[in-house]
Amino acid sequence: MKINRLYSVICIAALTFAYSCVKEDLPMEDPADAVETPAVTPSDEESEKAILKALLADRDTRWTADDLDIPTLNNEGWYEISSVKELAYLLEFGSTKGEKYRLVEDINVSSSSIADKFPGEIGAEPFENFEFDGNGKTLTGLNLPLAAGLFSRVKDSKIYNLTLASSTVGSADNVSNLLGTGAVVGTASGTVEVSNVTVSSCKVYAPCKLGGFVGAVTDGTASFTSCRVSATNVNGIYLKGISGWCGGFVGFVGRTKENDTVSSVEVTFADCVIDGGSVKPYMESTLRTCGQFLGMLIGFDSNETVTMSGCDVQTTYNGQDDKSQVNPHYKIGGHKYGNGVILVDGLTYVYPWDGKTTKQPALTNGVYDVYTAEELAWFQGRTETTNKIHIHKDIDLAGQLFTPIKEVKTLEGLKEDGTNSEIRNLKINFKHTTTGYGGAFINYVNTAGTVHQNINFRGADIYVSHDDTYPADLTNPKQYGNGYAGTLCSRVDLSTTTSKAYTVSNVHCYDGKIDAVCKMGGLLGGSWGTLIVENCSVENYYIQNHEVNCINKYHKEVSKEVFGQTLTVTCDTEFYTEGECGGLIGFIGRNSTISNSSVLNTRMKCKGQKDQEVPFDGNAGSFLGSCFIAGRHVNQFIGDIRTESSVEDNPIVVNINEPYVSGNVYVGSGYMYESKTDDEQLSADSSDASTYDYNHTGTKYIGSVYRVGAEVFSMHMGDYPGNVYVTIGGTQTKITVDGGTV
Repeated sequence: MKINRLYSVICIAALTFAYSCVKEDLPMEDPADAVETPAVTPSDEESEKAILKALLADRDTRWTADDLDIPTLNNEGWYEISSVKELAYLLEFGSTKGEKYRLVEDINVSSSSIADKFPGEIGAEPFENFEFDGNGKTLTGLNLPLAAGLFSRVKDSKIYNLTLASSTVGSADNVSNLLGTGAVVGTASGTVEVSNVTVSSCKVYAPCKLGGFVGAVTDGTASFTSCRVSATNVNGIYLKGISGWCGGFVGFVGRTKENDTVSSVEVTFADCVIDGGSVKPYMESTLRTCGQFLGMLIGFDSNETVTMSGCDVQTTYNGQDDKSQVNPHYKIGGHKYGNGVILVDGLTYVYPWDGKTTKQPALTNGVYDVYTAEELAWFQGRTETTNKIHIHKDIDLAGQLFTPIKEVKTLEGLKEDGTNSEIRNLKINFKHTTTGYGGAFINYVNTAGTVHQNINFRGADIYVSHDDTYPADLTNPKQYGNGYAGTLCSRVDLSTTTSKAYTVSNVHCYDGKIDAVCKMGGLLGGSWGTLIVENCSVENYYIQNHEVNCINKYHKEVSKEVFGQTLTVTCDTEFYTEGECGGLIGFIGRNSTISNSSVLNTRMKCKGQKDQEVPFDGNAGSFLGSCFIAGRHVNQFIGDIRTESSVEDNPIVVNINEPYVSGNVYVGSGYMYESKTDDEQLSADSSDASTYDYNHTGTKYIGSVYRVGAEVFSMHMGDYPGNVYVTIGGTQTKITVDGGTV
């Protein structure tokens, strides 16, 4: 006989009480109603059994005194659990007086002599002011069909360093557990901290408020850190009017009474993982949503919060009825009132798009007011140049394929609180058209006075394949080989008049990817119109192009009568389409002002084309030498600027005011003139960037500034030179226009 074990009875016995299964809206039993046991100081084995008999006398149970052992109290104040019988004691009586328990051995219940008694005896006991140290050990083979969890009702407690494996909580026949059912915790309230706990190859059953780890979190503050649910099946049971609120990790978060604004709920999930297994719920109504991680946050007001950070969810969702298929592929099933706060990796959660549903938004006084992904998706493939589109809320397109909006004249994203609305996880897969526009949120701008402002994009994935329509004449190839792309817009096509300016203001692009061919940028693709860009940014993008090897012919010709003779000069060469790629904008060809904009921490893996010196031809060209033909360049800010004016006294003017770049790199095959491996990278701010012709102009903000033209004696060919200025810290520098004078 161990005196410490027997003495611990004095401390534990007062915890025991009869606890019956409760219905959904009933509170937890008060521990004050527990059955107290007389204080005794046993001195031998028989005395311990006598105490156990006394504890079991008033309980409806098949346990006998021989089935249970009272855990040993060590010198540090921990009750040590090393056997199935000691575990059975804890689960049978619960703990509500501040005791601390430590698992000191791996325990396999299924191999014990009393394994067959667990299904009928272990129910829904409370654990309050309780601390459980799993000590890195594993509990295996528990079958608890009547239980709401390993620890059923947990309040103001800590649980850590435990693995629960190959166990079952609840059963397909037990519809009585309605407060919350999970493999480890049924219902958590008060201040609960759980860390480093793994659920492996388990099964959980209940009608509602069920999760692979915890069933429900109510009225308090709970944190779950570095917890895992692996290869575990969460199974809903049909109960009319009740079924739902099911999640792979947690089923329900909310107050016990929805409108009890005195209480609050704050739940944090940090580095929690769901790995394999399945979620198979019934969902009796659309207000009892289910999800891969969290089934439902009630969110009556802002004092209900859920914060998820670094949580990876990889599980199978297969709802058992039509209703439960609502939003089956996302971490969070629903947010009933929408007034609570859900943060996922620092971003406010919004209900994601299913990739199919569209809804026409309300049109009031010439404004479409957009609040949901379904309303935004209604504009796919449409042209809207009459009415304004105002996006009022963050929108998650969930990586579902989105067909670009053809054209929008006025796009506004300002929220009521003065911040930008955010469009997340935009996914475009588009083929460049024969009419000259590529892929982006918006295909093109072709309307005077277009304004797009106050929008954030996060996680955009833009892919554009090239126009492969082989032209009859390679000297007039139309769009052959082109693939334009941007996040906001792929092509701006306006005249040089200021009345047709396109304004982009306060638009920011984060954490995206662009994959196209040419005239492609993190914000905009190619611009042939008066362009005003102010306070815009691209951050943490990956921009790459793919080779299409579509050859085009460059041909210019000019003739003039001189002393009765027709003199002809021609310039002919070949080029490929790849290039003119920029971190912000790929190509600018008209009057433009770019102000206070930036590109940060962006990787560019883009192939460009070399500049060429091409001999003149024709009856007057052979003795005139050669003409400079600009290539297609790559740069962290602006790929290329072409001063494309055919009017001598109206030159193109481009102003770049206070640009900012930092942390950008050129990667692998993006080295234009050298053979490099994909692992190699070059800082965009390096002096070597000019060597590889990324900063051809001598400034780190522009790949090249050029015209396609020349002056031959008194004959003009192609573009007239324009004026390009870069202003840094108030100091303006004029950039030389490449190409031209012979």
